[in-house]
Amino acid sequence: MIKKISKHLVLNLFFVSFLTLFIVSIVVNHFINISVHTMEYNIEHRIISVAEYLASSANIDELDKYHKVEDMELQSYKNLRKKLLEFSKKTDVKYAYFIRPLQDSMQYIVDNDFNEKTRVGLDTPLFDPHSEPWILSVLEGQSVYSDLGNYAPSWEGLLSGYAPVFDKEGKVKAIAGVDIEDSDIIFAKQMIFILTAVQIISVILVFISGLLSLLRFHGEARKAEKAQIKADEANETKSKFLANMSHEIRTPMNAIIGMAELALREYMTSIAKEYILTVKQAGTNLLSIINDILDFSKIESGKLEIIPINYKFSFLINDVVNIIRMMITDSRLRFEINIDSKIPNMLFGDEIRIRQVLLNILGNAVKYTKKGFISFSVNGEIIGDTILLTMTVADSGIGIRKEDLEKLFDDFVRFDFAVNKDVEGTGLGLAITKNLVKMMNGNISVQSEYGKGSTFTVKLPQKIRYCESFDAIKSDSVTIKFNAPKARILVVDDIDTNLKVAKGLMLPYKMQVDLCLSGIEAIERVKANDYDLVFMDHMMPEMNGIEATKRIRKMYANLPIIALTVNAVSGAKEMFLSNGFSDFLSKPIDIIKLNSILEKWLPEDKREN
Repeated sequence: MIKKISKHLVLNLFFVSFLTLFIVSIVVNHFINISVHTMEYNIEHRIISVAEYLASSANIDELDKYHKVEDMELQSYKNLRKKLLEFSKKTDVKYAYFIRPLQDSMQYIVDNDFNEKTRVGLDTPLFDPHSEPWILSVLEGQSVYSDLGNYAPSWEGLLSGYAPVFDKEGKVKAIAGVDIEDSDIIFAKQMIFILTAVQIISVILVFISGLLSLLRFHGEARKAEKAQIKADEANETKSKFLANMSHEIRTPMNAIIGMAELALREYMTSIAKEYILTVKQAGTNLLSIINDILDFSKIESGKLEIIPINYKFSFLINDVVNIIRMMITDSRLRFEINIDSKIPNMLFGDEIRIRQVLLNILGNAVKYTKKGFISFSVNGEIIGDTILLTMTVADSGIGIRKEDLEKLFDDFVRFDFAVNKDVEGTGLGLAITKNLVKMMNGNISVQSEYGKGSTFTVKLPQKIRYCESFDAIKSDSVTIKFNAPKARILVVDDIDTNLKVAKGLMLPYKMQVDLCLSGIEAIERVKANDYDLVFMDHMMPEMNGIEATKRIRKMYANLPIIALTVNAVSGAKEMFLSNGFSDFLSKPIDIIKLNSILEKWLPEDKREN
């Protein structure tokens, strides 16, 4: 019996993990394809519109004045070039120009370029209209879009739009052309390609890891003599599978999300910034799916722990509200917030899990509400040294059918999949939420009317530490409160991309950041330099982070060493702390958590406000 149950658990884990990631990959790729097609359409439409705008502003009589090279010395010709330069700046294009069709050739008239080496004009050699297919379409009166690199390798990197300039009789007398650079577009496409590759690799890794786990379990189960031993082996296989999945997927996701974060700090066009934000959001969504699977496994095995601490309730609410505000920035939703200001600010509870519960419920409201409102209210009833928080989330979304309400908090449940097929998720969010609320001695309930909306209510007791005024909701940016130019930091990781991401995220603090690729090198660096803080990766060849930390501890007992790892399975933090690490920071690196780590462990005399 135990053998059958253990085998069923492993089969179920493999099937659910593989199917979930496979579905998520299909959904995310669908959105990526839509994003790419939309991007290409918008670019084509914009370039053609600008070319038509230039054509509509052209003066045929003025263009007909210039035919000979000597005409380029005329002041009116130079003024026309200046006008084109102003036009290019106004419309954010690189080149703007006019071309004239002759009997058997084409002649450049003027452009916006004042560089003698690169400009074109009446002295530029004539060219055959049949050499570039787009010309024939424009001469027939059509506006067209072209990748110049397809026809002239020397112009690779330019995208162009062309529009006909008509005379009073409706004949094409000239062609207006504009060029833009495609570097930002190529960069955005590369980031999307990388994310797609990561998703494919993730599905393959899950399939291979799961298949190997099943084969290993099958072989071990046949040889085992006792049912309990077989169950233990199955659980061990499951834990290893989760650890492998966490490490293999989080490692490339750290690079994707980290590099996207660094790219957003650079100057770029608004279009490119929008694409990079899409890449980062898609990566974050995929990471959220992985976290749901890991949390569900912890709950299922009884290893998920509630860790209460003193926390400021206003900070918690501020974080949640700002995240939801960011999610609905481009939507038509109205976000209503009503927080009881009499709630004591300093409470005692598991702040991280409460935030997870609120984000799960509010996140679902955002996913399933296309228009109207989302309402978030918090009230409290003080009973002795405890406050009973009542947190309510209401929306005007699609609602839930009455017959589906009883199954709402079950595992892997999603309703109306045909209607909601574009909504990302595993169907685990509410199951995890219910378990978390129950573990914190609270309860969750729901009321819903199909087609009109839903209301989720969470009642949660929290201990009151002391009363103070409730802080106002703050902005959604992470404020760097200090610089530390005198502080010296060592980051250890065997993957060069991870080192670049870590160093880039620490740049705003102006610290001296050293990088190295192995535990052996880290020991030598620590011997030779006076570091204030060390970030140490876990899984490295030759010598892993735990062994390196143990050796450093023998020489420097008080040096803060932070575990920097993709290992997010249950008990990971406790394992690192018991092996000499001072603290724990998971990858992909969250800039808010990084800021907290630096504030906690950097010496005060090394920080400057």
